[in-house]
Amino acid sequence: MNLKPGWLETAVAAAVVVLFVAWSLTSYHQTKTQVGRYDTYSTFDAQRGGYEAWFDLLRGEDVAAARWLHRPAFLGPGVGTYIIANNLFDALLRAQIGQPVDFFTAADDEALAAWVRRGGHLVWLADSASAGLAMATSARLVRLHSTGSDPLRLPPVVETAARGDRAIPLLRSALTNGVRAIDGVGKLRIPFDADPAIVPVLADRFGIVAGTYRLGKGSVIVVTDESVFDNGRLARADNARFAYNIAAAGVAPGRLVAFDEWSHGYQGGDTWWSILPRPFHVAVILVALAALVWLGNAALRFGPPVPLPPGDERTSQEYVRSMASLLQRGGAGRIAVRNLARLILHDAAGAAGLPDSAAATAIARRLHDMARGDELAENLLQLERLAGYERPTPAEVLKAARLAHTLRKEFVRDGLSGQYSRGPVARRSA
Repeated sequence: MNLKPGWLETAVAAAVVVLFVAWSLTSYHQTKTQVGRYDTYSTFDAQRGGYEAWFDLLRGEDVAAARWLHRPAFLGPGVGTYIIANNLFDALLRAQIGQPVDFFTAADDEALAAWVRRGGHLVWLADSASAGLAMATSARLVRLHSTGSDPLRLPPVVETAARGDRAIPLLRSALTNGVRAIDGVGKLRIPFDADPAIVPVLADRFGIVAGTYRLGKGSVIVVTDESVFDNGRLARADNARFAYNIAAAGVAPGRLVAFDEWSHGYQGGDTWWSILPRPFHVAVILVALAALVWLGNAALRFGPPVPLPPGDERTSQEYVRSMASLLQRGGAGRIAVRNLARLILHDAAGAAGLPDSAAATAIARRLHDMARGDELAENLLQLERLAGYERPTPAEVLKAARLAHTLRKEFVRDGLSGQYSRGPVARRSA
């Protein structure tokens, strides 16, 4: 058969793409399957290494248990107990397949310590499943050692060479009520001489399995064996009783027992609204209300429209009158009339051959010798009288404007008429 040119190259490229997609899907499936092999210590996990049974136990005992999907910075007075249980292996594998997993930062530690000092109860479960790697890498997800700058003041934790015995209570308190022994497989322990502030709650011959200490108005209990509370071991010994005690002991009515799920990848996310300060919230709300009022005002008519006055065209005379009235209201009528008189006297003096300093009477005597001189002289003297008024009325301002208009047409050489040139004009002396 006849094949078109380039058909073989296209088929090879398509086969390569199909093989690459198949390899990617297989690798993703293997990695996702591998994630399920590790204990997650998440309340969403119903497998052996999850904490769903612990969560259901508290709910069955009418404890207000909740899953916390935010950073510790969002902890408030509504949360009475906060339980943190991490697994570094599980987190790294989830991050590898693209799931949203994050690590606690120094800011989270500060926020968590501040919440405890205000009266919160923190349950910190050390990551015993990945203890070796954590000690080697000092990963922040798994806190095994406290430092000088540690705001939570967590005690040092060591790994024993062999599996420990069943831990038994060392004191009688609400934390050990009904607990005779707990059973776990973790090898981490708090040394007996680690910190004098640590009060041992449960221990075996290798060290402290559970210890508590005060921090401000609140308290912290550190448990070094996370396996005690997983789904596969919760029913052994008195594990369930101890799990209930450390979660519900000292929790005031109406306050939550919150399990940290943010570090397990179940993140609610921080919206832009939640991270903005409260004054900005108030400002946005006020702007929104103002916009609604504006829209309502634009859409709804609260009265009949005002009709426009008929015949809105204005004549020149009306314009002049309105300007006169405006000048009068502004107290500028006197200035306007004087400026007009000064301008006309200047033009009349030039037409009469007199200097600018000449008086109006002297100019009027010269004007009598011109054509229409008597009329011009009378108008000039009348304008001069109007300029002397302290508070001319609008009618007087209008009259001054008319006189100035009439005289200016007679005296200005570049005017339309220039009638003053028709009569004898006295010339200026040399």
